[in-house]
Amino acid sequence: MAVNTQWLLYNLALNNCADVVDVFEVGLADKCGEAEIVLADDFLAGSVGNATIASRELYGPQFWAGKGRLDAAKVDIEGYETKFLQGGRKTIASHRPVILMEVNRWHHEKRGVDFARSIPSLLPDR
Repeated sequence: MAVNTQWLLYNLALNNCADVVDVFEVGLADKCGEAEIVLADDFLAGSVGNATIASRELYGPQFWAGKGRLDAAKVDIEGYETKFLQGGRKTIASHRPVILMEVNRWHHEKRGVDFARSIPSLLPDR
């Protein structure tokens, strides 16, 4: 089990939420595949949040099939938010979860993506 997942489960238990939250270690993107996490040079010097998803694509759009309700998604994937939204169109449209998304515009600019212009076309219709 990933260290981040262990911390999440610990915090859920600490806040008496472990019985009402299911944690799934899955990814959602526009294509099936694997991804590499690249750490910035200063990551080991105690800085956090300086990792990004590199060249390979994330896992795939059908990650939620048969798992029940999806009420909320916390997204912190350093520049691949548009791929998350593309891959999750059906899931997001059918479940309408609250999405808490951190956006690092520098990563989008590096990939030539105008995040502000991309978002409206990636969100489901009302």
